[in-house]
Amino acid sequence: MEKLLLHFKEAALQASISQASIELGVSQPAISKSIKLLEARYQTSLFERKARGVTLTPAGRILLDRVQRIENELVAITQEIKALDHQKTILKIGAGSAWEGPICNFLPNFYLKYPHVRIEVQSNTIYQLIPALLNDEIELAFGGEDGASLVKNNELSFTPMMKSRMCIMANKNHPLAQGQICDLEMLTQYPWVAFQNSKVMLDHLNQQLDLERIRPVNFILQTDFLQMALTMVKHSDALMCISNRQLNQYNQSDITEVRIKEPIWHYHLGVWSKSPKYRSQTALDFIEEIIKHV
Repeated sequence: MEKLLLHFKEAALQASISQASIELGVSQPAISKSIKLLEARYQTSLFERKARGVTLTPAGRILLDRVQRIENELVAITQEIKALDHQKTILKIGAGSAWEGPICNFLPNFYLKYPHVRIEVQSNTIYQLIPALLNDEIELAFGGEDGASLVKNNELSFTPMMKSRMCIMANKNHPLAQGQICDLEMLTQYPWVAFQNSKVMLDHLNQQLDLERIRPVNFILQTDFLQMALTMVKHSDALMCISNRQLNQYNQSDITEVRIKEPIWHYHLGVWSKSPKYRSQTALDFIEEIIKHV
């Protein structure tokens, strides 16, 4: 609160400028100056000087009442803000690795707009996140639309946000990475690394191969660690399936994309959630805000 008003309030409560000086630890002339400045501001006397102290004029009583109200409001503001900090709204979400970049770029802006929200993020494939969503362990699951097979009739909805595609990676010296366009059968001649849900994509590829009576691909490694998968690809003749969104997050000069005649899979990335009538306002705000940033 303003210093002039603090000086005035203490002098009014103590009914003495000298006693107010002691209580506040400031000089009497400083308190007297503050009172004179207030009287000049409001163009009226605030105190009547007595032989032993001061008493408030009618204008002074009005000012004291208002000052005490202001002080009470300032205390209430502090208390409410502290209570808000201790009662943060928690939003639990899950996300696949392709969402790390978009969510990282978006979160600072969201926090500035919604400082009362605490966000908890777990990383997993959409095939693990949808069961967590159905069990109310998380409220939003960011991943691919390919999770539809798990949804059935559980009133989940999918909001598409980004287009994505699966691409095939190899080290830059790989025989299939020399500029030629490869057919599906050529892909089966080399071992494969499966990273997270890319195994699902490779199962889809194997279904295509089976329809054309081509032998399935051979996995030599399946892992949730991207660096482990990339290291295997860099130092062997293994191929790897990864979304272009994931690939764009990493600067990998030692690997390159293998060109193929037909795409393995195009799909959308987005968010799975309970139907809108069951979503919290925080979840609705989070979806609305992230759509603006992807």
